[in-house]
Amino acid sequence: MSDLTANIIAGVAAIAAIASAIYAGIANRKSSDAKRSADEANKISKDSNMIAQGSLELSLREIIGATKVTSVQAAINLHDFKITNPHQDFTLRENAWYSAVEDNLNAYEKACGLYWDAKIDKERFRKDYSNELRQLVENKNLKFRYFDPITSNYKAIIKTYRDWFDLEK
Repeated sequence: MSDLTANIIAGVAAIAAIASAIYAGIANRKSSDAKRSADEANKISKDSNMIAQGSLELSLREIIGATKVTSVQAAINLHDFKITNPHQDFTLRENAWYSAVEDNLNAYEKACGLYWDAKIDKERFRKDYSNELRQLVENKNLKFRYFDPITSNYKAIIKTYRDWFDLEK
């Protein structure tokens, strides 16, 4: 092999090496940019999920609060009617109170379902709702009608109550 051929081969090899290095640098930069973009997208997604979760928790609090006010108002109306009209039928007002209580329990049931589905922050939910759920389930006026373990429509409330307060588990 002549010197000229060897020099040409060496030159071509050097050019190929330079081109390969340039290509690797561009690919590395694109990969680095893509990784940075993916990291930014993941952060934005996590932030969006936290905002959505917070919004859901606020909505639950508003719904529970509104249904609680309605059930208290219905209880007051029923009580006042019984006092001022002791000999009249109060079934209509009593049914309105039961309906308002059931709306309130449905809101708690939804919240407890979201708790078990891990759609809301479990630690915060327990902190915010433990006293309320205990008072609901242990309320002697509601216990028989709404919280029978076999016939209840409020299984998520009962499950949450048992998980938090059942000392025999």
